[in-house]
Amino acid sequence: MPTPLGLALLFAESFVVYSLLRYPDEKSTKKLAQRVDLQKHEVNPLLTLLARKWSLNAAFRVTWVLTASIIAAADTFLGITISPGIPAVAFFFGTVHVLAAASNIQLDYRTKNTSREEIDAETYKFARSLSSLDWKGRWTLLIERYAFTFVVTIVSLAAIFLYLLSSAIDPTSEFSNVGAVISNLSSVEIGAILLFFPSIFFGSIAWSRRLTKFYRSGKLVGPAGPGGQYIEIPVSIAEEALNIAKSKQASTIRLQLNAIPSTP
Repeated sequence: MPTPLGLALLFAESFVVYSLLRYPDEKSTKKLAQRVDLQKHEVNPLLTLLARKWSLNAAFRVTWVLTASIIAAADTFLGITISPGIPAVAFFFGTVHVLAAASNIQLDYRTKNTSREEIDAETYKFARSLSSLDWKGRWTLLIERYAFTFVVTIVSLAAIFLYLLSSAIDPTSEFSNVGAVISNLSSVEIGAILLFFPSIFFGSIAWSRRLTKFYRSGKLVGPAGPGGQYIEIPVSIAEEALNIAKSKQASTIRLQLNAIPSTP
């Protein structure tokens, strides 16, 4: 039976661990809020509600104290620990915040050259599309827009279900072999998810090196203009137009594109 001092130390440790892991998410969200309207983009309804009533800083303080206290209480009084003295719930939810922070940093990079008006216009178009569809159409649109997240969700839930199902099967029953197969299958699914992201990261490094090589060798051609299109003009026509402009002492050259030839 843990002593009151031991429980107090575990509560404090869980509170601190969760707070430290939560901080990057909070910091990146505040930075993103300078360019993005969180009321239209934040997925946490409690945070948006408190931010709308008070302010974003006040909302973060309230959710931090409330969530950290609940998590610390779970680690302390429910005995949910990785091993004696290591808070499992704090590390679990703290890791979720670290992943959310990484997502915020990536979104911030992708939108740093996009104005707030452009982001709001894109959000408006998406909201209009959702509003014009029935529930089936909305599901289809969300699945298409977030296809990767949807598939990972399905695989993750399947792995969790298989693991729980394997644990529910009595090892001494006639279905013990089935339970072992289901458990191994869930482990394989979890391993596939975990290995996917390192593969993408190291693949991105190789891809970036290839792009750099193409750029330095001149094989990577940049866009010609706002439309990214080229117009090829024969040298003879360009020289003729230049001579005519010089003879007329013109400061510009006018070329007619896609002209319809006259029929005799």
